[in-house]
Amino acid sequence: MSTDREKDKEKIKRLRKKLFYYHDNKNFRAAARISEALLRAHARFSSTKTIECEDDMYNAALVNGEAGHIDRAVALYSEAATRAFARLGPDLLVAERLTNLGVLLSLHGENEENHESACRLLMQTLAIRKLYVRHDHISIGDALYNMGNALIRAGRCNEALPPLKTAMDIYTKCESPNLINCLYVIATAHEKLGEYEEAYPYAETAMSNLANSDEEEYYKAKYYLAHLYEATGRNSAACKLYTSVMNRLEKIVGCNHSSYMNLAAKVASQKAKLGDYSNSKDILIKLSRLIEDTIGLNSLTYTNCIRNLAEIHRQLGEWEEAEILLKEKPVFDVLIREFPLEP
Repeated sequence: MSTDREKDKEKIKRLRKKLFYYHDNKNFRAAARISEALLRAHARFSSTKTIECEDDMYNAALVNGEAGHIDRAVALYSEAATRAFARLGPDLLVAERLTNLGVLLSLHGENEENHESACRLLMQTLAIRKLYVRHDHISIGDALYNMGNALIRAGRCNEALPPLKTAMDIYTKCESPNLINCLYVIATAHEKLGEYEEAYPYAETAMSNLANSDEEEYYKAKYYLAHLYEATGRNSAACKLYTSVMNRLEKIVGCNHSSYMNLAAKVASQKAKLGDYSNSKDILIKLSRLIEDTIGLNSLTYTNCIRNLAEIHRQLGEWEEAEILLKEKPVFDVLIREFPLEP
């Protein structure tokens, strides 16, 4: 009998090892399949009431969530958390499992009920953590950060700001790498509330913290800050940042990439707002040739570019050039197709 039990344990260990292997290699669908086989093995070997099965259930929830099997992940997280609570009471292990459940519901919530459930769960995890650690412990910062994110997704941005700003203070003292993410989330909350002036100081701090670390994230930060500057009418600052990002894109992906062309159009627009019509014209001429070579003349993208270029010619008093552009057959044909005349 003991030999059979040992064999059962070995089978479960092998399945668990395969689950970890697939997870570590980011093959989450395979990991999810193995996790189900692992749970069936526990049922077959009558070990479903063990702590090992509880832990395997939690890991199964984790890989199912990463594989996109959200309903299954929610059910498994709920069961694992319920079992842990029955065994330990309001423990940090329970807080960890409730956190994962709350974040999952928040990220994939399809209705108001799911978002509200996520907020309640994450508030509970914060209360549990406060029983065990100092008020300025990094795990409290994480709990506040997760709760703030959930409140934003639930459309409760005003309520999200106090916990997020407390999390920011904790992260600053702890020198947590999550500080930058927290700064962005605070900026996003202010942006959603239409408080752009309040948003960009946090985006500025995030960008400055990235200056000497991750180059790609640094330029993403520049783009987001430029967007906030543009929204508050700080066109000169926005144009400078957009231009910097555009120049980097040209080096990395080339001029024919759609990301570069979209950004070039934005830079041209910003320069026009600043009265720098000559540079705006140069960018639009280059852009029109790029679009012609990649997308073609018979597109609304090309037409919009030509219309903007014609407007720049007008601003420069180059009336003949503007008229020639607007009389181009491809441009005329697209305008008629997209904006037909009334019969």
